[in-house]
Amino acid sequence: MINHPSSEIPSSRGVEAKAETPNRMCAIAVIYTAAIAYGSLLPFDFTPQPLDRIASLYLTLRHSGDLWSATDFVTNILLFVPLGFFFIACLRSRRGRYGPVLLTIGALLICAVLSACVEFAQIYFPPRDSSWRDLVANVIGAAFGIALGWGVEPSLLARSERALFDAASAPVASPRISRLVLIAAIP
Repeated sequence: MINHPSSEIPSSRGVEAKAETPNRMCAIAVIYTAAIAYGSLLPFDFTPQPLDRIASLYLTLRHSGDLWSATDFVTNILLFVPLGFFFIACLRSRRGRYGPVLLTIGALLICAVLSACVEFAQIYFPPRDSSWRDLVANVIGAAFGIALGWGVEPSLLARSERALFDAASAPVASPRISRLVLIAAIP
């Protein structure tokens, strides 16, 4: 077999770095999604609701009062900025034949559906409060995150993502990260 320069297989490090970036960004998006769901449903005090009440509550998305808080609104925006960023980074790395407009719409729809699902699930957890304002704030935050994601150079994104995962896989950093995750997960 004759080796031509065009048929050479790139080094395993180069292939690994390219192939893992989309998977890692998608993994970060999924982990962050799980963290949002977890934090949005604490305390886990599930209460079954009659179907007619669920339908009326979800259509109005006003569970226990309609109090407005600027702090809550801003918090919901900030909560979804990273989610929009991670999803656009994930989709951007898998671009293929889709243009930026379709990727942006896709990422925004993913974030909006996630927000709607969280607001719906909160109906079953009486200490939590569902609101259209939360849904709107979450979508605004996701839009900011998506805009930030488009503003970041792909090479910078790949380098920072590799640094994060390399630090997480290092023997010294791993126990620290594990402890932080455990502390954050305990209600």
